Amino acid sequence: MKKCIVCKKKQSFEEFKIKNYYKHRTSTGSSSTCKKCRNERHKINKRSIKREFSARGLYKGINKARYKKTFTREAFIKWHENLENYNCGYCNISYEKYFKKKVYQKYPGLKTWLKFTLDRKDSFKPYTLKNISICCPLCNYVKGFIFNAEDFKKIAKQFIIPLYK
Repeated sequence: MKKCIVCKKKQSFEEFKIKNYYKHRTSTGSSSTCKKCRNERHKINKRSIKREFSARGLYKGINKARYKKTFTREAFIKWHENLENYNCGYCNISYEKYFKKKVYQKYPGLKTWLKFTLDRKDSFKPYTLKNISICCPLCNYVKGFIFNAEDFKKIAKQFIIPLYK
């Protein structure tokens, strides 16, 4: 018998087993919470959309080896603090309005639609503080590598901004 740390009920060890997702491991793991409590917590976490819109969250998105950046974390945080607003650099939608319009629900499989990201104004140059802009997922997806920032602002004004009204 084992006691669940959430519901405080004593239950059999079978209720605490975790499925083994790794084929190279032979033993099954056990949790400190029972299946019922784990499932409830999973449902709650699934319902709430995790939206990390902070300097740390944005920097974390480009802090991967495949992205070439020419600034430090401290320099990026200072750049983030000096921004006038945190709206999309192309369509100027605010973070709150984007989630009120629920555009991300049209694309349920794409996790990148759940948060604003950094976009390079010129896609052929590396990430520099002069070449980055905060943008909404829709603008980042549509702009891609095809347009530069100035051309895409005109396109966003004509096609994307009306979607948010």
